[in-house]
Amino acid sequence: MKFFAFFASLRCKLILVGENMAEKVHIKTKATPPRFAPVGKFGIIEAAENCLGCLHCKKRSCIYDIYRKEASYLREASEASDFADMLYACMNCLRCVQECAGGILTRVVNPEYLRLGDAYWTPDIIATTWAQADTGKIPVSGAGYLGPFSGPGFDSMWTDMSEIVRPTRDGIHGREY
Repeated sequence: MKFFAFFASLRCKLILVGENMAEKVHIKTKATPPRFAPVGKFGIIEAAENCLGCLHCKKRSCIYDIYRKEASYLREASEASDFADMLYACMNCLRCVQECAGGILTRVVNPEYLRLGDAYWTPDIIATTWAQADTGKIPVSGAGYLGPFSGPGFDSMWTDMSEIVRPTRDGIHGREY
């Protein structure tokens, strides 16, 4: 009988703790460095010898500041792997190619990317899976879970399966009429 009384009191405590779990439990997360540098699909080739020196170049127009990061890496890089991280940081927005007055920048397909996989596992499949594993995000649209255990360090998988099994007509969460 004492065991059941203890279990009942323990159950009450667990229920009370469960209600405020998000407030009491805080999980500190930090990004884990990847074991391998990601392979980008495209690369930008620069013919620096043809630069016009106009000072209105891609270094100021890159919205991701990749070229500023490149200069920082070149100054502070202690290992070759540090520079390799910067090489794959280009987001392929092509703003630098479009805004270069001298036309010295060209986008090309990365030959290392083309060597990924085989006839069945194509480079696109590998790159998509790699991005999912790196970010924890599945390439679908929707509201998903936005509770206290979401954001950096937690995966972005859907927990509301009704959106997958029975999607809304207009694609907006909660409007099923």
